[in-house]
Amino acid sequence: MHQPALLQRYWYLLTETEKSQARRFHFPADQHRYLVTRVLLRTVLSRYAPVSPAQWRFSCNAYGKPAVANDGGQAARIAFNLSHSGQLVVLCVSCDHALGIDTECLSGRPPSMDTVARYFCAEEALALAAIPTHLRAERFYRYWTLKEAYIKARGMGMSIPLDQFSFDFGVGGHIAMHMQPALGDRATRWRFWQWRQAAALIAVCAPASTPQPQQLTHKRIIPLVEEQVSEDICATTSF
Repeated sequence: MHQPALLQRYWYLLTETEKSQARRFHFPADQHRYLVTRVLLRTVLSRYAPVSPAQWRFSCNAYGKPAVANDGGQAARIAFNLSHSGQLVVLCVSCDHALGIDTECLSGRPPSMDTVARYFCAEEALALAAIPTHLRAERFYRYWTLKEAYIKARGMGMSIPLDQFSFDFGVGGHIAMHMQPALGDRATRWRFWQWRQAAALIAVCAPASTPQPQQLTHKRIIPLVEEQVSEDICATTSF
């Protein structure tokens, strides 16, 4: 996606504020990722409502979570969330339901047990300590992406203590969530998806709006160039 003509088309879709933000990045790779991310968001949202990519407006809540600010109609019903790690940018879109998404590269620096002790529940820390050392990094990021997806779906960021809720994995990759009453929430309100994308993990959290299994359609997109449906992912996954 480093084609000059295509990147110029991307720049035309950004607001002046976004262009100014892009120019603040010191490293070209960071500027490029920001540009692609903003255009991915704008072009994908235009598939869900009759708003041109350049006309989308956004706002943030008190915790910094972005949302669509266009008034009325289908546009006002859209919820989205973004995450990136390395060269991978992921976007999740829904109508009428809050959601959160997170991705982490598995090839990065191995997590420390100090981080586990600080942010994870005792049950998660014990589970990590019980598995072979070479498997801990992936299990850590399975926990971490699920936790991030949940707090982003709630729209409250790190104001939600990460050690107040936990996850475990059952037969067939079923994701089970547990939480303490102090959070004022119920684990049964949420469903989770988690899968690998090359050398990264992706997790999505969304409300359990129906008793039946929900599916997430996974697409690979190059803005203004290509779209490919990869698969439909159920709310449980195997590893």
